[in-house]
Amino acid sequence: GNMPCGVFVIGHRGLPNVQGGIENFAQQIYPKIVDSDTEVTILAMRKYQKYSDWGGVKFVRFRTMSNRYLEKMVYTFLATFYCIWKRPSIVHIHSITSGSFIFLLKLFRIKILARYNSQDYLHGKWGFFWKKYLKIFEYQFFLANHIVTNNREFENYLKSRVRADKMSYLPNGISIKTSDQIIKSGDFDKFKPFILTVSRLTKEKNLETLIDAFLSLEMPQQHLLIAGGGSHKEEFSEMLLQKYSDSDKVIFLGEVNRDTLDELYDSCNLFVSASLSEGMPNAVLEAIGFDCNLLLSDISGHLIFDLGDEFYFPCTDVAILANKISDALTKKPSIEAYERIKKDHDWRSIVEKIASIHNKIIFA
Repeated sequence: GNMPCGVFVIGHRGLPNVQGGIENFAQQIYPKIVDSDTEVTILAMRKYQKYSDWGGVKFVRFRTMSNRYLEKMVYTFLATFYCIWKRPSIVHIHSITSGSFIFLLKLFRIKILARYNSQDYLHGKWGFFWKKYLKIFEYQFFLANHIVTNNREFENYLKSRVRADKMSYLPNGISIKTSDQIIKSGDFDKFKPFILTVSRLTKEKNLETLIDAFLSLEMPQQHLLIAGGGSHKEEFSEMLLQKYSDSDKVIFLGEVNRDTLDELYDSCNLFVSASLSEGMPNAVLEAIGFDCNLLLSDISGHLIFDLGDEFYFPCTDVAILANKISDALTKKPSIEAYERIKKDHDWRSIVEKIASIHNKIIFA
């Protein structure tokens, strides 16, 4: 049997319905973990986390700075000291940027399960100094008692750095919703038929390629809907909004809530992800959960779904993407492939895997 076990979580902005892959993972996983003799406390930033408990999960909320570089640093520092003070059985750390004080946790012999889901230092928003800094965080990640990753390429990379028995592949799950579980607002009927992408407005999401391809098709009735906000009022997202502001065919919806997202997935006639870099793309998993028609850039995070050539396009090729969009709009999605993927990404079995990793760490 499992011993009662206290899990503290660092690196995650809040629950429920906060936009982000880590947040979605947490929303699915932690309420399910709580059932099995385990208490979960998420250490969150006050400005993102409204509740002090949700779905059986408790929250401790820290005030932090509003500067975008210091915000995360101060939060991680406070959360780390809170763990040292309270000494939970296991600390979960999500993302490299939350791993900045792993060495302190190790110093105090606290056990760590670290989740490696993105090579943050490859992303455009960090300058040279921060990239070097993030490499140091990554070295600390290797000190964790166990590392999980949701990307096969990262898995191979980690195997070259840590012992194989200290790591596991742990995919994100797919949440299946039936049409009657979706709350329809009807707000998007005026845009139908539409193509959807769900993505933060950042450089590595490669939205310009998608928008340019879409506009080159000059389809009078189609719209392109982009759900997702820019982070921290960045110049890049401002530039993007500016650049396409005069097109009435490209609609930037900003950050949207869960019910709205479900409605968008359910009503689009094509879902596109043009991203240049993904650990494991949650939006794509969600789109598969809704049986959306798909077009994906040919990066490793997308190719892992093994869908067949007509589903993929070369990342930055506007002309090929335009052709593929017009073809895809006449095709039906490949339901057998989707069923296979849904089986591989079942939340229940992911929760069981985490429970067995906990036991391994605690009794190691």
